Amino acid sequence: MKKVVSVLALAGASLGISAAMALAADLPVKAPMMAPAQSFDWSGWYAGAGVGGSWNDLGWTYILNGANPAPNPIRSDQAIVAFHGGEQYQLTSLGGLGGLVVGYEYSLSMPLETNWGNSSCPNPAFRCEARLQNLQTVGAKLGLTWDRFMLYGTGGWAAGSVLTVEDDGATRDQTQRWHNGWFVGGGLDYAFYHTPGTDWILGVDYKHVELDGRLHLSTTFPGIDDRTVDVSSDQLLARLTVKLNGAPSLFGSLFR
Repeated sequence: MKKVVSVLALAGASLGISAAMALAADLPVKAPMMAPAQSFDWSGWYAGAGVGGSWNDLGWTYILNGANPAPNPIRSDQAIVAFHGGEQYQLTSLGGLGGLVVGYEYSLSMPLETNWGNSSCPNPAFRCEARLQNLQTVGAKLGLTWDRFMLYGTGGWAAGSVLTVEDDGATRDQTQRWHNGWFVGGGLDYAFYHTPGTDWILGVDYKHVELDGRLHLSTTFPGIDDRTVDVSSDQLLARLTVKLNGAPSLFGSLFR
């Protein structure tokens, strides 16, 4: 008897489930709620730091009283640390292309090591050394964004301090001059972490720099060991940036 009741109960439950499924199939189906896509805003002041490398070609040329200048190119590769800061403003959305960003940025890079690029001087009794001591840049920035990714180009003014040394073991002739020039470059940023007040950004930044030739006057053998020096440099950095949200914006006041 218990077995018969169990079978009837199971059959009844099956019929109930079937009926409920049939009723549910006849009910109108409502589309699931989808959360709206969040668009990241790249506008704001920002600052950060980076580490990387600098590959420098220094064109050292002896003047020799203006006659028969003697070239003495020097290669100086360095590990560097850099600091940067600026402001950017996201102008508008470009639909499937993302958004357009304009901005400006200042950067300062310095060598992490004290090694010098060097070569033999035209006079083998002397040792020639040269180094790009630091590099500063100020430039405009134009970026194209895809939510939390931004690809950008940059360019503008560059300047650096260049040191040269001529050493024969007994005398050390050292000069230091400030060189002006220009740079172009670009990079890729990814905003990986957001808080109500800040955004944290990882990026890769590249710059090609050309600094003009300047005359370095010898203090030991004036007129004989005077030299002109120009600089061509390539820098590649991994950077960490913090962007501030909600701060007053110079760009914002211009484009509103």
